[in-house]
Amino acid sequence: MLTYKDPMYTVYGSGRVITDSTKYANDVLTITKQGTRTREGDQWVYVTDEANPSVSGWILKSGLTKTSDVPASQGITIKYYDKKTNEVVKTVVIKADKDKTVDLTSEANLASDVNANKPAGYADATASDVASNGKAAKAGDSVNVYLTAAIQYNVTLYANNPAGEVAVITNLYSYLSQTQKDALVKALQDNKAPEGSDLTTDMINKVISEAGLDSFTFTGKDGNTYTATYNKSVQFVSSNTVTTTAKPNALYTITMSK
Repeated sequence: MLTYKDPMYTVYGSGRVITDSTKYANDVLTITKQGTRTREGDQWVYVTDEANPSVSGWILKSGLTKTSDVPASQGITIKYYDKKTNEVVKTVVIKADKDKTVDLTSEANLASDVNANKPAGYADATASDVASNGKAAKAGDSVNVYLTAAIQYNVTLYANNPAGEVAVITNLYSYLSQTQKDALVKALQDNKAPEGSDLTTDMINKVISEAGLDSFTFTGKDGNTYTATYNKSVQFVSSNTVTTTAKPNALYTITMSK
C-alpha cells in the first residue's frame, strides 16, 4: 500500500488537480506508470486510487509512503462485529491468493488470521462466529466475524505491610503497566476463571505465575521505586482479620527498591 501527502496532477507536468490530499491519506494506490524529468531529475509516478478513481494522477515519488497494508482487492476483508450492538468494531485486510480459497473457520486460520487480528477487549471467535462465506473466502471477498466482549475481571492485589504511600490492604492493580494488566487478564481467561465467582487459592497462585507477576516494581506517588513480591493467597474478611471462609486474595509484600 502507498499513501500520498503531496498535490497530485492528472497529466504529467500539468496543473494540480488536488491541493489538499488529507482525506485521501489512507487510500490504496497502485503505480501504473513512472517517469523522470530530465532537467530536474526528480521521479514521478502515476498512481491509481482504488477507492477514489477520480483523484488518480501523477505525483512525485518522494511524496509516497509505503506501508505493509494489503489492498482490499488483493486480500480478504474481515469485518468484526460486536454481537450485542451489531456494530463494526474493527476492519482488517489479510493477504490472500486470488487463485485459492481460504477456510477461515479452520483451527489454524482462526488462530492466525481471525483471532490474531481481532480488536482488544473481545473473546476469541469460534468457527460458528465466522459468516458462512468464510469457509471458502478468496481475494476481494469480505467476511463478517461476530465477537463477544471478553469477561471483565475485578482484580485486587493486596499489600500486607505499609511502605511509603502504600497502606495495608491497598490494591496494587492500579500500579501495573497496561502490558501487565493485559497479561493478568489473559491468564485468567486462559485458565477459564469463572465470571462472577471467587477464585480458589490454587487458581490465584497459577494465574499470578503465568502472568509473570510473582515480583514487579512500581513507582509510588512519593516518587520512590518499590518491589512487590507475591507472598501467598490468603483469606481476608477485613483489613486485619484472616479467616478460612472469606474469599481469597493475592497477597504481596512491599519493599523499597534500591
